[in-house]
Formats: sequence, C-alpha cells, structure tokens
Amino acid sequence: HAKTTAMIDHCNPELVQARVENLPFRSGIASCVFTSRFLHLFPRSEHPRICAWLVSLVRPGGFLIIEHDSPFVETLQVCISWLRGRPRTKFSSYDRSQVLAGVRLLEDFGVSAPGLPTLSLKCPRLAARMAALFFRGPLRGLSSFVVVVYRKL
Repeated sequence: HAKTTAMIDHCNPELVQARVENLPFRSGIASCVFTSRFLHLFPRSEHPRICAWLVSLVRPGGFLIIEHDSPFVETLQVCISWLRGRPRTKFSSYDRSQVLAGVRLLEDFGVSAPGLPTLSLKCPRLAARMAALFFRGPLRGLSSFVVVVYRKL
C-alpha cells in the first residue's frame, strides 16, 4: 500500500482538456494512452490521422488502448434512425486497420452488453456470467463496446 501511494504521489497526474488535434503533449511522453468512445465523433477519413497522433504519444513498449462502440451497436443505431425516418448518412465505425505500423495488436475484446450494468445491481452472479460471455465467448460480437489493446514496438 505504501509503495503504491508513493508511486501515485511521484507521478503527479494532471488532467488536460483539449481538442485531439491540439493536444499539448510531446511525442513519446506516455507509457499508456487510453481513448474512450470518441473516434465515432470524427469522419472515418480522419481516423488514421488521429490514431497516428495517439501512437506518437506512446513510448516504445507502451500501450495504446482504444475503446469504441461496436460495429453491432453502430449498425443497430443506423437501422433505428432509418426506421424513425431520419436516415443516418454518416457511419463512422472504427476499423483497427487504421492504426498505423509501429504498433502490434495484443487483444481485441467485447466487454459489455446493453443493460448489463443494471443487471449487475440486481443479480450480480448472473451479470458476471453474462459479462464472461461477452468478454471472451460467443456473444462477443454483440457487445455494446469493444476494447482494442496495442503495444508500441
């Protein structure tokens, strides 16, 4: 515990709010860069540029972790908007091939399902079993979001 506290104190974490194209960091500054569900906000044509910038922030041997909506959920959203009479023209599903050379894919896994957090409050054991199916099992493709882990070479 004391060792962990000392390590946290030594790191001096700092929160920064900035546009992705204007992040105030130098290349190779981070051991780990984690993104959470933001790539869909940009046109797909911008994803390679954004991913290249994220990769540049990571030190050799470090990790890039990208969390994004699953293709299943994005397809479902397009279908729902079409049924409501508001066709969605921009479809921006993340494609892991857009991450440039210089990183190696370690893992790609689904981690949740719609309603699973609520179920965990009422039936924790059932929710844990369901989560296991979405994490590494046959229902993985139906997960509500996907986490992709890369290591920088």
